[in-house]
Amino acid sequence: MAHYWFWVLLLLISVDIVVTEEADTRVWQSLKFILPSNHTYLGMTCARLSDMYCLRGYWSDHYGMPGRRLSSQISGVEDFANLIRPVYKTINWFSLSNRDFGSCCSYQADVFYYQGQLAGFSPSEYYSKIFSFNSPGMQLNYINVQYVSSLCLNVITELGFGYGNLRMDGHFNAFAHYGLQITSAGHMHVFFYQPGDLVLNITFDWFKRTVICQEHDWLCSDDSSESDFTSEDEFSDDNAK
Repeated sequence: MAHYWFWVLLLLISVDIVVTEEADTRVWQSLKFILPSNHTYLGMTCARLSDMYCLRGYWSDHYGMPGRRLSSQISGVEDFANLIRPVYKTINWFSLSNRDFGSCCSYQADVFYYQGQLAGFSPSEYYSKIFSFNSPGMQLNYINVQYVSSLCLNVITELGFGYGNLRMDGHFNAFAHYGLQITSAGHMHVFFYQPGDLVLNITFDWFKRTVICQEHDWLCSDDSSESDFTSEDEFSDDNAK
């Protein structure tokens, strides 16, 4: 009888270990985008560079500890800068640093160092993450929100798509709707959402068609669908009050 309970206990421990390992294989990770707006510093900075969006970088929970950069790390950062320099404009990954604002590659290299190299990614691996526009299964998992009292609206200022649960930063009003402001053909539009509708309705495919591919249609070359403005209202401060 004692042997029976020994094997039962061993089986339970084994099952628990397997479940834990499977859960750890899916680490939170997100390809983040800044939306041009006058509600945040990053939004105002992005608005100087694009009417549609600015890529912020690829974030994950594989985050290392900053410290003094070794010669091998410096070499890796330089390698990444050389990779991204010819193509940064094709995905709106502009530098937000005063050192080379709107260009490349001090900002991009810093993002790679903190979010890529310290997380264990090589230059080529992080490069592939930055260009993961066609990765299956990516869903909305990050938003930055600023509540605008004059509009009675939680304005979404940043979005992220990837794997893991939805995370939220910024300042929001729990009783207000969420709004996503998008410029198309010179007109500002706003999409309204209930909190529970965000992940369901703001999909990566929709965001690509409606925002990204308005400036870079090659990213939607395999997608026959058009941008969708069927659920929006034209936006202005006057009619929103």
